[in-house]
Amino acid sequence: MTILDCIGHLYDFEAEDFKCCVSSDIVEGDDLKVVLLFESPHLDELKPSNPQRLPAVGATGRSVTKLLDALVHQTCPVRRQRQVEPIGRLCGRSDTGFAWLGLMNACQIPLQKKAYGSKLELQQSYATLLADLQAFKGQLDGDEDADIIRGDLGRAIAGVLAERVEPVQQRGLLLVPCGRIARALCAAAKVRVDRRLPRVPHPVARDAWGHAPALVEMAKVIRSVLLD
Repeated sequence: MTILDCIGHLYDFEAEDFKCCVSSDIVEGDDLKVVLLFESPHLDELKPSNPQRLPAVGATGRSVTKLLDALVHQTCPVRRQRQVEPIGRLCGRSDTGFAWLGLMNACQIPLQKKAYGSKLELQQSYATLLADLQAFKGQLDGDEDADIIRGDLGRAIAGVLAERVEPVQQRGLLLVPCGRIARALCAAAKVRVDRRLPRVPHPVARDAWGHAPALVEMAKVIRSVLLD
């Protein structure tokens, strides 16, 4: 069951209206070994310039590329011969050095109301749903140890995540939840997470990833998987 199917059971809802807001999972490829699980899509993922609705295609994605180059590939980002591209446009491709990496969003539609800013018809027609999504995000953002998803909406999102992650884990890929919301949804969905992984923060456009000590530990685990 898709995220739109689940929400359709809870709200007066036309799935067609939200198709343009559902992010894609990048989990294909024989060389895939690691999947980063972010929280939810935001403004860049919903732009017309991203018709495939790939995750992490804006400034946040460039922050991730820089960090993975520095800590996993162990190269200096400034040595790259081209402008740093967002990780969503590089991962899963053999010509970029990121064939080993996949990306997913724990919730496939934006949790932040402002992400729908250019879609006024959705803000007007689905005000209750967007307010509930924002409240759900706020509930989990406010508690570092949040591991219990309350309410039908949260349980629906967690249920869909469980189905999406199952084939990833059946392949033995390393799943790395990034941020409180991703960790909380994984806990609610009973998703297995490698115990070696630290509490990885969610990446943001202002390069917060580059200042988080947990990322050094994350990179060690990823390198061990790539060398296995």
